[in-house]
Amino acid sequence: MNQKTEFLLGLSCLLPMLYYLFYFNRIDKRYQFLFYLLLTDVAIEILNNTNTQQFLWIDTFKKCYFNIYLFINFLVFLWLVYKNKYTGKTLIALTVSIALAVFIANGLLEKSFNAYFFFFLCYVSSIMLFISIKILSAQIFETSKSWYKNFWFLFSSACILYHSFTVLIFGLFYFSLFDTPNGRSVVYIHHFINVFYYLLMLWAIYLLPKKPILTLPIKKINV
Repeated sequence: MNQKTEFLLGLSCLLPMLYYLFYFNRIDKRYQFLFYLLLTDVAIEILNNTNTQQFLWIDTFKKCYFNIYLFINFLVFLWLVYKNKYTGKTLIALTVSIALAVFIANGLLEKSFNAYFFFFLCYVSSIMLFISIKILSAQIFETSKSWYKNFWFLFSSACILYHSFTVLIFGLFYFSLFDTPNGRSVVYIHHFINVFYYLLMLWAIYLLPKKPILTLPIKKINV
């Protein structure tokens, strides 16, 4: 797989984000953090796959930006599920506090904050995975709509797929295959998981109820 193919697969994150942007003002505010979640993905995909060598300071700190992306993406995810009452303030405070500790510890372990924080990646992916499983389990008792018409069923399923593969593949890549010739090929699988994840997100966003467009009543003028 060449770099151009990787970039095109990575741009699949634009599909749900652009669709959401089109309906942004018509979607309930409880779901609007989903747009920012997708926006962080688009930003990091463009940064990772764009030639930034002409901007040396950007190219030098790409790894640092990736770690910051992980933290922001984690916070936005937590706020999205909190606004929809799938988690509470206590759990958010606890998980964010631990995330900050893991972030700092990972930086000290790597002896640099400009290195990929794989322990931090595994931590935030695991937390988002467990919360997604909790959300999906709650949908079992949802009888008012079919699973293929249920936003939270599709959203949590997509997150479970994405984060379980993130933990498995990146953990396996870092701890077992980092120094092997086939190590890079393991990461390629993740690109196709990304595409399926964003297609599920697009489907889920399509199901979100949209407010009708408000139009001013037209008064008839009697002549």
